[in-house]
Amino acid sequence: MIVDWETYYDAASECHQLADDIRRADKPVHDAVKGECAGMAGDAPGCKEWGGAYDEYAQETMQACSSLANALTNYAAVLYAQGYNWGVTNKSNPPPSRPSISQVGEYKVVIPTSVSNNGLGFTRQNDADSFFDKLVRQVEDTFGKLPNGDLLKIEKAYRIWMSFAANPTITDAHDRIMVISDHFIGMDDAAHRQEIQNRLSQLQTSAKTVALAAEYLSEAIYDYFEATNALGTSCADRINRSESRVGVTAVARCGVSGCLFDLALSPTDPHNPAKTVSGVMDAIQGAYQASKMPDVLNMRALDARASGTDQAFKKVRELDLATTALRLSEFNYMQAILVDESSQSGGGISHSEQARARAVHDIVTDDSGALIGEEDAQGVQLVSAQELEQAHKELLEKLGPPQVKHTPKGDIEVWEISKDPKSNVTYRPFSQSGGETLDFNDVPGVSIKRWHIK
Repeated sequence: MIVDWETYYDAASECHQLADDIRRADKPVHDAVKGECAGMAGDAPGCKEWGGAYDEYAQETMQACSSLANALTNYAAVLYAQGYNWGVTNKSNPPPSRPSISQVGEYKVVIPTSVSNNGLGFTRQNDADSFFDKLVRQVEDTFGKLPNGDLLKIEKAYRIWMSFAANPTITDAHDRIMVISDHFIGMDDAAHRQEIQNRLSQLQTSAKTVALAAEYLSEAIYDYFEATNALGTSCADRINRSESRVGVTAVARCGVSGCLFDLALSPTDPHNPAKTVSGVMDAIQGAYQASKMPDVLNMRALDARASGTDQAFKKVRELDLATTALRLSEFNYMQAILVDESSQSGGGISHSEQARARAVHDIVTDDSGALIGEEDAQGVQLVSAQELEQAHKELLEKLGPPQVKHTPKGDIEVWEISKDPKSNVTYRPFSQSGGETLDFNDVPGVSIKRWHIK
């Protein structure tokens, strides 16, 4: 089946629409996370680590989502250009309308931290007795602070992330990209069809990853919200049940503004202040250990010297969102060029720096987008002699003749990719290990530095 230019345009339009829908869906998340949810986690032992993990995985999820929208936008431009070029070259009737092929650059998501000094975790209703001063010192010495997440901010974050995770744009993005890919089923040009469908498959996988990350994040935040709310009530109940022994009463605040409960002196205040402080401490520790908070923070007991972990975000961590965002950033280097706009020389080589960088990226990756070869060291790939020879051939075909620098060890071939910042690819028939070598020097979108022969 010959795919006409209209098919490319339909696919590009659907990519654009999905990108716009994703941006609308994630805007409330950006607004909330960067605004009223800042500082929600507190900074007590365990809470600080929970907040640090949340910051990391929330930022990575938002980055992956933004990168997905940008990748869809940029690939839409590529599909428009391919459709237009096919229609013009094929002299289609009707001819294709000239498309807009504007593309977007990389966007870096930055969010404020959720870790904040929200107080000691409880307050006192009066200052009538030195008991409170002793209790504060004992809490600071023994517990550091009580869990001091801000309940209302946590609830806001939970509801925002839950709404985002349940948004049909996010849950259905994977299937919508599959429908776009189906436009090219049966295309005669098998190699080109495979290239398009591989790119769309990469976008599909990324969309699924973002959807799962949002779901897992909302679950982790809800667990923290629920544990904070319940712990305030549990602490107050235990203290009040021991009123005759500990000499104070408590009113649950459940984490509002980082406060679990208020304390006040009881009319039955005993005469032994040490016993009172000890009783309150025991009640708080007992409430904590009987609650869900130890599981949420991965911290078995309140302890000033203890710290929590990112265990609450284990499912998010395992998605490897940073790699997803990195792979999506490759779409930033895919240039859309219309046939009557391309700047070419003898071999049909584009002089665009972005196109040259993209050509290098395509040379060092296979059809699935994975790096060719085996990793030997950071930035170094081991390849076969045939793979290096093929890459050398493709550099000549795609980038044209190189500059040649003569050295005592042999001639070095240099292909300039960009002047500012300076980047190039060099081929040398020698190395310390004795074989041919390709060096990739700061080529945009290319993560490796060197190819060696195995």
